[in-house]
Parts: sequence; structure tokens; C-alpha cells
Amino acid sequence: MLEYSVLMTEYVHRDFTLVDVTSPEATKGHALAWRAEQMGLKPDEVMAIGDNFNDLEMLEFAGTPVVMGNSVEELKTRGWHVTANQNEAGVAQAIARFIFRSANSRA
Repeated sequence: MLEYSVLMTEYVHRDFTLVDVTSPEATKGHALAWRAEQMGLKPDEVMAIGDNFNDLEMLEFAGTPVVMGNSVEELKTRGWHVTANQNEAGVAQAIARFIFRSANSRA
């Protein structure tokens, strides 16, 4: 039996939807979990930043899930931190808040 995963990336403001059909193991969530294991990291030591449905599994894995300000609304309702959008350096703001702050508190 052939198994596959179907994930959607939706950009409502662009009237565009992309459907990803991949092996069930070829997801961002599986990739992040695999890489974290390779590095000896537990989920609570991992931050993930996403903006769409294809990021859901990855965000659920991470101990620090961060949603971009331009994200699909459904991700913003999960109680995760919402950072600024890509035009306002949202990724840089999340890194400063969660990574640099953590490093400074250990020093």
C-alpha cells in the first residue's frame, strides 16, 4: 500500500494555495525531530517559526513554537507566541526574544 502525506500551504491574501503531496516522513515536523535528535536536543530546547498549515507538525514538536504575524489565522489561535510579520523582521524579533534572552539568562 502506498502511503503519502497531503499538506496545504494557503496564502489567502494572494488567492493562492499549494498542496504538498509527500512521503509521510518527508515533513517539516519529521525533519525537525530528526535533526534535534541528531544534535542531542529535546523538544523543549527547540524553537520553530512558521506561518502556514505545512508548518503545524513542526510547531507542535518545538518547545518554543512561534507563529509569524502574517500567518494563517488558524495557527494564531493555538496560544503560541505570535511575532511580527516578515516585513517587520518577525524572525529576528523571535530570535532576540527566545534565543538571545535565553543565552543571556544563563551567562
